[in-house]
Amino acid sequence: VLRLGSVFSADPAAQPLTADNLYFGAALPIDGRLHTVDTRDVAAAFAAAVHSPATGEILHIGGDDSHLIDQETLFRDVSAAHGITGIRAGRHGDPTSDDGWYAAGDWLDIARAQQLLDFQHYTWPEILDELRSNVGWKFAAAEMTAPVVRKVLERRSPYRGQPGTYADVWDALRRRFGEA
Repeated sequence: VLRLGSVFSADPAAQPLTADNLYFGAALPIDGRLHTVDTRDVAAAFAAAVHSPATGEILHIGGDDSHLIDQETLFRDVSAAHGITGIRAGRHGDPTSDDGWYAAGDWLDIARAQQLLDFQHYTWPEILDELRSNVGWKFAAAEMTAPVVRKVLERRSPYRGQPGTYADVWDALRRRFGEA
């Protein structure tokens, strides 16, 4: 069984910076831990697993140590690769609340999977460089409009005008997308 980290692509069309995606990212606790992994590394892991002697094992698939990041880093790095810098993310997670976090993230123990499958080939900085390159001419356009985009995002922040100091991801998502 292969359990995947936060799969990420250097193809801007695969994970576009839409209003919904930006809202979702801003709703998540900025200190939530993520273990990202490149889509191509995931494909390599699946291909290697077909012929692996690891029958009956559960293997975690994540990138190398450069992929051990938090939500704020992801938000900042991906936005910057699209040409939009200076975006402020949301709020920290409440350390006293088990329900105040988004359950899809944390760092994985990938040592056994890497030993068996030898799938890690792309670092987080390499993916970001490739993403920026793939954004192409839109990068310069985004840089020019970044001050306006920042203001719009601040006005549409999931926590603008909301009480509290910690992220309440489930309330923020409910307000935007309805009941899950």
